[in-house]
Amino acid sequence: MKKISDIYSEGISLDEASLVYNRKLVLGDEGVYVRALNYYLNVISYFDDDLPFLDLKGEAFNEDTKELVIAFQDKYKLNSNGEVGAVTWRFLRDVYRQTIRNLDDEYLIYLDEFFPHVY
Repeated sequence: MKKISDIYSEGISLDEASLVYNRKLVLGDEGVYVRALNYYLNVISYFDDDLPFLDLKGEAFNEDTKELVIAFQDKYKLNSNGEVGAVTWRFLRDVYRQTIRNLDDEYLIYLDEFFPHVY
């Protein structure tokens, strides 16, 4: 496994070295991918009044996560099965990046706190 300094010295950005979000996630799953999923859903739903903000925490794909996944899938006319496969991951990442890029000036002071850095 490479260290961050090794990656930077090779000219690879943090965004390019980020996790590959292609693992299918379903109710009951746990781990770092679910934590990333919950993070994306939290950021998106915080800034999108069409989605419920459920303040998802931790690494567990629970009923709240599933509810928010279904709401997200409904909004973007995806298969609303509450499972996060390749298509839902792609939409989540795209919507997250668009959300970060369109932040109001009042939120720009917090930009360094968003992950991954996509500004």
